[in-house]
Amino acid sequence: MNKTLGIDIAGSYTFTPGSSGLGSVGFIGIDLTLANVKLITNVTRNEIIYNFADSAAGATSFGLNNLVLDYDTSTHSASDVLQIILDVDAPMPVDAAPQGTLSNLLVRVLRLLSSPLGYAKDLQRYRNTAIVESGTVTTVTTVTTCSTVTNVSQLGGLPAERLINSASRSAWATSHRARIT
Repeated sequence: MNKTLGIDIAGSYTFTPGSSGLGSVGFIGIDLTLANVKLITNVTRNEIIYNFADSAAGATSFGLNNLVLDYDTSTHSASDVLQIILDVDAPMPVDAAPQGTLSNLLVRVLRLLSSPLGYAKDLQRYRNTAIVESGTVTTVTTVTTCSTVTNVSQLGGLPAERLINSASRSAWATSHRARIT
């Protein structure tokens, strides 16, 4: 599926103009292969500077998220606005993803850690995984949230009913004491 970088998909770019074979576009915040890049248009000058299907506007090389352009961009400016169309469903094996520099490795690790684990694109929902273990819990030190407790006969060696009823009566008396004359 084709998506626009910076609008439909997170990431940004750096544009370095140059003559044929020297100008480049670097991708930041996204790992890509050459198969992911479909079209790059210099919107400021209304010129297509990369098209995967055009040999005159192709790429000399691609590595470490940096695309070196065949197109002569020596008259362009680094501040020109680019529109970059990517095919995000193009296969990108993990081994083919750029790993050359420490910063790219750190970006990949952070992206992996922050990615939604268990998300199924085909179902458009998260998959949950549960590990069911059997056994007996012998000691619990802290419970933060509990909605219902049943079949408790004693609390701290005292009958549970006596403790619950006492707390209930105290709460009733506190809320109704002002009404009693």
